[in-house]
Amino acid sequence: MSIFEYDEEKVKALWKRESFEDGLEQGRKEGKAEGRAEGKAEGKEEGRVEGECKGIELAKTVFKLTAQNLSPEEIAERLNISAEKVLEILE
Repeated sequence: MSIFEYDEEKVKALWKRESFEDGLEQGRKEGKAEGRAEGKAEGKEEGRVEGECKGIELAKTVFKLTAQNLSPEEIAERLNISAEKVLEILE
């Protein structure tokens, strides 16, 4: 066989391999992007739930301290938050 001869089987095998590798790489890129998006969405939801729970606990504590006749300034000092935040919770 000379260098000018065309080997169809060899060319098809090469195209098949290259196409497979291209598809594999594209699939990996898409999978990583999808995984990042899912992870980001999960993280946001977990953060929202955690923040909501902390906010509820803070509000409960403010109400308990108010029931003990502490002023908003005293509550703020104990909880290391602003007096404005205490008043906002009490509204």
